[in-house]
Amino acid sequence: MVLGWRRLGILILAGATGGASSSADIEAHAMRLRMADLEALLIRQQAILDRQHDQLAALEADEPPGIVLDRLWQDEAWRRPSIHGSAHKGVASQRRLQDEAWRVPSVHGSTYEGRRAYTVNENISSALSMAWSLLCGFLVMFMQAGFAMMEVGYCRAKKVQHILAKHLINICVCAIAWLFTGWAMSFAGPYEGSGLKKYPYGFEDFFASGFWTEPQPGFVEPTPKATKWFFHWAVCTLSASIMSAGGAERAGYLGQAMVSFGYAGFIYPIVVASLWGKGWLVDINATGPVDVGGSGIVHLCGGSAGLIAILVCGPRNNRWKKPEEFKPHHLPLVVMGTFIVWFGWYGLNCGLAQSTATISDGFVAGHVAMTTTLAAASGGVTAFLVFLAVRRGERSDLYRTCKGIIAGLVSVSSGCANMTWFAALAVGCVGSLLYLGAARLFRKCKLDDPMDVVSVFGVCGMWGLVSAGVWNWFMTSSMYLAPSGWACLQDENGCRSNAWIEVLAANMIHLCFAYGWSLFTAFLLFFHMRLVRLLRPTARYNLDYVPPHFHIETSGPKSKWYDI
Repeated sequence: MVLGWRRLGILILAGATGGASSSADIEAHAMRLRMADLEALLIRQQAILDRQHDQLAALEADEPPGIVLDRLWQDEAWRRPSIHGSAHKGVASQRRLQDEAWRVPSVHGSTYEGRRAYTVNENISSALSMAWSLLCGFLVMFMQAGFAMMEVGYCRAKKVQHILAKHLINICVCAIAWLFTGWAMSFAGPYEGSGLKKYPYGFEDFFASGFWTEPQPGFVEPTPKATKWFFHWAVCTLSASIMSAGGAERAGYLGQAMVSFGYAGFIYPIVVASLWGKGWLVDINATGPVDVGGSGIVHLCGGSAGLIAILVCGPRNNRWKKPEEFKPHHLPLVVMGTFIVWFGWYGLNCGLAQSTATISDGFVAGHVAMTTTLAAASGGVTAFLVFLAVRRGERSDLYRTCKGIIAGLVSVSSGCANMTWFAALAVGCVGSLLYLGAARLFRKCKLDDPMDVVSVFGVCGMWGLVSAGVWNWFMTSSMYLAPSGWACLQDENGCRSNAWIEVLAANMIHLCFAYGWSLFTAFLLFFHMRLVRLLRPTARYNLDYVPPHFHIETSGPKSKWYDI
């Protein structure tokens, strides 16, 4: 617009002078004015670039390198590339950004060669993911208190100390076994180029050998493995506690401790490595199994090993001759323990389903919490109503209602991330009914199972794997919602057709492997412990043995806690 007005003024001036200047002179003068304006514009742009370059230099001196790197990446959007790199101001250095991209991030920044500081985005996402894993691990660890209270309430009062000591020993032994071999066999390499394990289990990171590195003397570089180790140790102890509940009131301390060590250090890690550790089950077919919350890995394995514990230990003394002496002795402990286990289950399912590094991950965690809640509520209501109907409305059975809640939680764990609310209600209801039917059948078979480990965790764990293939978000179509995501399982043609059939087939293979492996290896452990009389210390007590000298009696009056 400025050039146009100037050109018009020149033409008017030329007309006023009677055409003293030729048209060529007028055009040349207009061109000189235009070039002067463009030169002024370039000078102003160069001044802006110089100021921004000075600001970046100041940031490099005053701020952490990670923040400068983030701003440098943003500046690349408007800077012009050049074959000369950053030889002159206002032109981006592509080489500098490429160098920053391949350098390994470090908590020490660029203190030593080949390293760089974490960017702001990396800092935030990594901190959120690790904080989320730790929080979920704390919740899963707290579940141990709930399981101990439930087992104490379902068993006899005289075995309270025995059960509590067993739980404490089990947690401590599992931590040592998970450190020595459990983690390494579950999640360590070597891996192939495709990202899958080369072998059925890992051969690296034994004794936490790869958790930290020393790039140079005086510097220790941490890794996220310690956080992941803690969370999965808590999950491992949960599965081991399910297994140990099968021998409630009967198993000796030393024998149970050795079985727990073998379970956490060898039996459980092999199943984890096959799926969560990127093992052979991942590509068993086009989709692979779906076991987000561990209905198969955690609960079915624990329930299967618990079945072996029940069979090898045998029934408690006079269990079927005087059944009235073996009723649960403390309802408040059972109910409070159920609340704690239910509360901790959110850490289990939400922690296994996804981290919280992105908004999509947060949506997944919220959906998992919703389906977990609905399945637990559905299982508890189903058990409550069934016994109201059986007793014709006279009274309910809160002991079985609490187990119905746990049955619903176990059932929904595999498919908690890709079910609708209706499917979660249905899965919890069916799981509760399966528990009630299986528990009644096992009692008729005279299987002494005070916690109903086999029916609640074994049978409902199987149902959880089946339901993860059948009850999916897209139940009315042939599509299948991918676990921990918001899109269907896809192939080169888009959404896979009839993918639920492939998921169900993979889950059946996963079920057979987890069940068979746990049964076989647990039998070897328990049977050998019984041969050396560590599982059942002496036949004189007829499998009802608790050494009278093992527990130290405290002085003072007895607690009134058990008189509630």
